[in-house]
Amino acid sequence: DEARANNIGVSYAANGRYEEALRCFQLAVSLNKDYLPGYKNLLAACVETEGWEEALEAALKAEELHPLAVEIRRQTPPEDEGKQKALRHERDFIANLAKAYLENGKLGKAERRYMLYLRLFPRDLRGFNGLAEVAFRQEDYEKALRLSAQSLKLYGDQPEVLGRLTTVQEKAPELAGKVQWVLANYLEQKDKRLGLQVAELPPAPHPFELPIRDPEPVVELPKAPVPQVE
Repeated sequence: DEARANNIGVSYAANGRYEEALRCFQLAVSLNKDYLPGYKNLLAACVETEGWEEALEAALKAEELHPLAVEIRRQTPPEDEGKQKALRHERDFIANLAKAYLENGKLGKAERRYMLYLRLFPRDLRGFNGLAEVAFRQEDYEKALRLSAQSLKLYGDQPEVLGRLTTVQEKAPELAGKVQWVLANYLEQKDKRLGLQVAELPPAPHPFELPIRDPEPVVELPKAPVPQVE
């Protein structure tokens, strides 16, 4: 039945065998069109395998079936503590929803899910980088720069963020000085990374102030796991 197919898929996913897991989750939701755990896990497997079209279908269905659908669609957590706690248990699901919307060009939906995510988990790498990528694709390069800077300050050297900043200074030359300020202040081992510095750029004319408090101790986030279900 759908639960057995789903749990076999979870076992495959736990061992990194996402293609096999994907087929199990596809079977689970084909057996029961309203089986929420199957859609959540199908979404997670699609994100891992970068099957974005199917990820969007799974995201829409999972969100429709979810008992907290109304709260997930808002970018501000509910005041009700019980609902807040329940949303925090959906950490990977909300991140996967946002990623599926992002990669399918639904930037407004992605932005709202990432805003909710970051307000539930204020120092989370996926939240900063997700919002930064949304801003970048919206061509709001100043906002993308600020969010990327926050990510670097909290977590240090990240190739994905560095690549985004390199593109920002290419597309918005007026921000190149600020990009250089961020790299000079927040980038670890910057002298060992070739091709990421733009030669002979003047520094930012005024200090580039970022609304960031000193970081608290953080741990590196693992790759988003497929959520276990009973």
